[in-house]
Amino acid sequence: MRNLKRALSLALASVMLVGMMVVGTSAASFSDVDSDHNVEAISVLQALGVMNGYDDGGFHPEANVTRNQMAMIICALLGLDGNDFTGYRPFTDVPDWAAGAVAACEANGIVGGRGEGIYDGDAYVTGVEAAAMMLRALGYTAMPASENWETPVVAKAAEVKLFKDVGAVNGSTFLNRNAVAQVALNALKADVVNTDKEGDIIVEGIVTIPGKITYTKVEVNERGYTGNADNASHDYKYQQLCEKLYDDDLELVTVAAGDDFGRPAHKWTYENKDVVTVADSATETYIGAVELGDIYDDLGLSATISATVKVDGVAGSDASIADGGSSKIGGDGQTVEVFYDKSAGT
Repeated sequence: MRNLKRALSLALASVMLVGMMVVGTSAASFSDVDSDHNVEAISVLQALGVMNGYDDGGFHPEANVTRNQMAMIICALLGLDGNDFTGYRPFTDVPDWAAGAVAACEANGIVGGRGEGIYDGDAYVTGVEAAAMMLRALGYTAMPASENWETPVVAKAAEVKLFKDVGAVNGSTFLNRNAVAQVALNALKADVVNTDKEGDIIVEGIVTIPGKITYTKVEVNERGYTGNADNASHDYKYQQLCEKLYDDDLELVTVAAGDDFGRPAHKWTYENKDVVTVADSATETYIGAVELGDIYDDLGLSATISATVKVDGVAGSDASIADGGSSKIGGDGQTVEVFYDKSAGT
């Protein structure tokens, strides 16, 4: 799974027709999932058996997720077996179909109730609640207690990029299945931690000073990964949740040839089977023709650079990206995508 941390960029400038652009080839061939949805996340979660479709062939990406359903998703993601908690019912209002999952999540410190034995599982899960659950799954089990409990959760979630490609969320933002899939994928790519909390200090029996909380990332060799040269690299030093849960069964690798249009791309595989291929994000995108000098300026270049050009995946002549260059690339009805590897200068 260390492939997930590798640089996934290639040196390309590509031109392709708008009508031909695709997000990627996906195993998640749901009737109601298109390029406006988080296809990558949905595909990976489906392959893992964490989020599946409905009998009508759809994924229902716009359907809001309830707290009961969120417990089911996290239980499946973490490999918890609700059957192990038969007879344990920490809440009085959970239906039988969700009871095992909710109990498993509660016993593992992932979810909490509303008080007085109420879980409120039919309520839609908010972005902050979902983030708190995922953070606990990552090992952040002692978030600071405060009247505004959302503040530290939102801050930590932003730090570990749980909301990447999800958008702004708050305590009143309900998450739909499309967003939950993305949050789950972001959690899989995040580093897991160990939590240490010093004891609270009680002053004169009245004032309590919370003990200091320390989060330490789990290093790869703590989990028995040895003999891998990548362990010496900082990029591969820490264990991600996907490594903890799926070891090397789940991998994210660079596609050397790019996607169907020659764009830099990455591919997920699970148990050696292809899951989804997704084009990387372009550094710059233009609608219609663009002067090479404008690309030079937009990339912040300081010297002329040669770019490989592909039109609908077919290689053409290289283009010289130079200061003040007036030659144009692209045209009516076309989208120009530029992929720039700044570290390599290509």
